[in-house]
Amino acid sequence: MHAEEHMAAQHSLMATYAQAQAKINEALQKGDAAVVKAETRKLLATIPELKKITPHKNRNGQKAIIRIAAAFEADLKTTAERIGKQDFTGAGKAFRKAGEKCSSCHAKFRD
Repeated sequence: MHAEEHMAAQHSLMATYAQAQAKINEALQKGDAAVVKAETRKLLATIPELKKITPHKNRNGQKAIIRIAAAFEADLKTTAERIGKQDFTGAGKAFRKAGEKCSSCHAKFRD
């Protein structure tokens, strides 16, 4: 994959995350476990791709990206586990922690 294609794929992945995040947050507020579960599964399916992204800045930070992605994955798994038990409060807390991983990664690696 050429650099431009790779970057376009990364940007597409981030758009997917933004859309899923909005859907999950809305579903948590509405008490819609099915949407939380489906969107969380979508995000979990992207983790292998996320671990391969190339940062915009701090380009030697691939190991840090992998660590952040692994923590993001763990928080998403906790979100799914909690929502499976109809624990909307716990799912919300876990998903907010996942969002903190996004913010952390963007602060370190995004222009």
